[in-house]
Formats: sequence, C-alpha cells, structure tokens
Amino acid sequence: MSEQAAPHRPENYYADADWAKYAQLRPHYPAEIFFLLSSYLDQYNPAKAGARRAIDYGSGSGVIVRDLLERCGVDQVLATDLNANALEEGQRILGPELGERYSTLAGRAGHLDPKDVPDESFDLVVSAEAAHWFDQEEWIKEAHRILRPGGTLCAWFYPFPAYILDCPAAVYPLWRMWLCARCSEEAKQRRR
Repeated sequence: MSEQAAPHRPENYYADADWAKYAQLRPHYPAEIFFLLSSYLDQYNPAKAGARRAIDYGSGSGVIVRDLLERCGVDQVLATDLNANALEEGQRILGPELGERYSTLAGRAGHLDPKDVPDESFDLVVSAEAAHWFDQEEWIKEAHRILRPGGTLCAWFYPFPAYILDCPAAVYPLWRMWLCARCSEEAKQRRR
C-alpha cells in the first residue's frame, strides 16, 4: 500500500479573501476574557510599566490587538499570521492609531526566524481561535524559546464563558514537557 501525499497547503491561506470585510464583521471576544487574562498577568506575570510585550499568533487582521493593549497592560504587540494579506489589513486599520506599539510578521507558527523573534523576548504568547491550525509541538517549542522566564502562554477557543485552566488535560502531556523543563531550569537557577 502506497503512502498518501499530504494535502498541499499554500503559504498564504485565503490570499484572495476580503480581509477588510473580515475585520469589519468578525465578532469581538467578550470583555470577560481580557479581564481574566489581565488579572492573571497582574498576579502571576507582573512586568515593569512600559515593558510587557505580547506576540499574537494567528492574529489575522488584529482582532485582539487593541484589547491586549488597552485591557491587559500590554505595551507592545507583535501580530503574526501565515496570511500576509490579513496582516496588511490589520496594519491598515490599526497601524496609524497604534504606531510602534503594534507590528506584524508574516510566518508559520513554530517556524519564526529567531532573528525576527529573539529568545526570551515576550511576556505573553497568545492565540485567539487559531492554535488549532498550528503544529502544536513546533508552536510550543517556539513559545518556550521566546517567552521570558515566568512568561504566560494563553490560547482560547469557543465556546464561552471564559475560565482559566492551569493545565488542560488535552494539552497536558506536550505542554507539561516544555513547561516542566523551563520550571526545572528556573529552580536550578534559584538554588545557585
């Protein structure tokens, strides 16, 4: 029996989509999500004023960027997406208002160039309704690489209401492997 070839995946999904219409019609997430995230960050990942950086994977046209900046104490957001056209629309909509607080980078989650996304450069890695599209192992490895010590990895999916799970059973084995490695290294550093 011959192996079946994997389906071809273009580098720019939905390249011909109407991203202006998408940005206009995409529902926004409930304020409760951002309240929970903000409360969690304030308690477990306090950053110096003006220093909290977030990377939004699968950002599309930047649906959550403004909420991260205005509601979660984030000072800068790097929006990433495989679809360059979606990011261009986000830059058109949000760029003039947000300036240097908002930047974009086209690329595949888990495969961003370390020159563009250096090690330990973010306090928050977030994905709203997009993580299911990613190669989970590669994305988690990358999140581990780019998160600062004590950083937060956050992903959410429909349905709502929102709540925080410390370690969801569905992702526990993979996430635990990377998170425990980081915790173990941090514990070693504290003992020195």
